[in-house]
Amino acid sequence: MEHLPIKYRHFLGLLRLGIGAECDIFQSSEQIDWPIIHRLAEEHCVIGLCYAGIERLHREMRPPLPVLMNWFQQTEELTRQYASFESSLAELAHLLHAQQIPYVVFKGLAVANLYPKPSVRQNGDIDFYVPPSYFRKALEVIEQSFNVKINKNCVDKHHAFNFQSVRFEIHFQLETFGNSKHQQRFDAMLDSDINTILPNFEIRGEKIPMLPPTTDLILLFKHWFNHLLGEGIGIRQTTDIAQAIKCYRDKIDVKTLQHRLRDIGYIKAFDAVIALVEEYYGISWEEYWKESPSLPRFRAKPFAEKLMSDVFRNGNFGRSDYKHHRGLLKRLETFFRFTAHSCRYFPLAANDILFLVPRRILIALKSFYI
Repeated sequence: MEHLPIKYRHFLGLLRLGIGAECDIFQSSEQIDWPIIHRLAEEHCVIGLCYAGIERLHREMRPPLPVLMNWFQQTEELTRQYASFESSLAELAHLLHAQQIPYVVFKGLAVANLYPKPSVRQNGDIDFYVPPSYFRKALEVIEQSFNVKINKNCVDKHHAFNFQSVRFEIHFQLETFGNSKHQQRFDAMLDSDINTILPNFEIRGEKIPMLPPTTDLILLFKHWFNHLLGEGIGIRQTTDIAQAIKCYRDKIDVKTLQHRLRDIGYIKAFDAVIALVEEYYGISWEEYWKESPSLPRFRAKPFAEKLMSDVFRNGNFGRSDYKHHRGLLKRLETFFRFTAHSCRYFPLAANDILFLVPRRILIALKSFYI
């Protein structure tokens, strides 16, 4: 990442330290512009992760006291928010377990559990998936037991409800593909996983099921790439992928992973993301390159640089780069951004993007009338 401006190198250096990786960029405190780094951390919603990095610095390298105290207070607020999310998820888990409704939690608290300090990862909502045969029962049980109104969404792949001031998204589909064959293969992979013994993480005495490492990593990546094409994507979600690779690389059979990525048409895009994580987070995965990637490392690296450029520019879910922030103008801007990104990254997933474009046009048209 030597080609980046110094502010971005310091920013990414803190993130590396915050996720338990190594970084030797912090040699002299005189050249560190802490207010700018703090602003970047806020824009990309990684305040807590960066503060975890600050805690690993020598005292003489840390920010001035006023900046440090502000940073600490913001991180403490994230810790309180995390406790609230834990409490709400534990109640949901207890309810679904009692009703024998299968489900998996993904993204959000599931990926937070992979970090050295889960409580400092900023969360927006809690996502969980319920298989189709149990979905209607889950809706009825949640509405009756929690006394909430579930908002049905005919455009996206989930419904939503608020419980104890926490937003939940209950998914009937995890990811959207353009090519129907890719969709069928991904859904079959998910159905196969749901019917096996799932890994879990524990929250307040409840064991929360999550996806197996291979499927979880594919889902995190595919969600990231979808948002990259659409609104844009930021550092928070990119760091999630880096952390997942760091935690999962010794648990995943690379040949199986690459086979599944080819099946769903995203092997080249994933190659580029592996190169990105290696270049900007210092997390290498030599076994991946030794197996059978679609792009060799030297060809994946230029795409990694393009991807990171868009990540920095767009901010959290693209919000930093929007000229319009609501209404029809924002929807139009999102559509034009999707078109531009689809052209830019077409070589990375050509067979799916080709079919994804008309689907996104349909979704955009539907949203204009809702």
